[in-house]
Amino acid sequence: MDGYSIFIDKIREYQKQEKSLEKAGRSAINYCIKNNILKDYLEAHASEVINMLLGEWDQDEAIEVAREEGEEIGMEKEKLIIAKNLLSEGSTPEFVHRITGLPQEEIERIEL
Repeated sequence: MDGYSIFIDKIREYQKQEKSLEKAGRSAINYCIKNNILKDYLEAHASEVINMLLGEWDQDEAIEVAREEGEEIGMEKEKLIIAKNLLSEGSTPEFVHRITGLPQEEIERIEL
């Protein structure tokens, strides 16, 4: 079993002892550090881990963020395709920059 799995199992175990999620998380962190499981990471980021455990996860919001990120990636790919086509048709890098908004460095990499 890897360190992350052990950590999650410990949280669940401590929660069964009627501890709050925060207390269960802190107990699991202490257990893991004491037993050299994810020790370096948990020592450096214990408060962030607790905040993540206590943070509310909103599935609808997560889906919306993923959709927006996907759209952004798709638009960037489309810009690269347009830039490549414009360059292959003899357009100058400056013209491609004005049309696509891509950085000059990225357009120069396409030219190579």
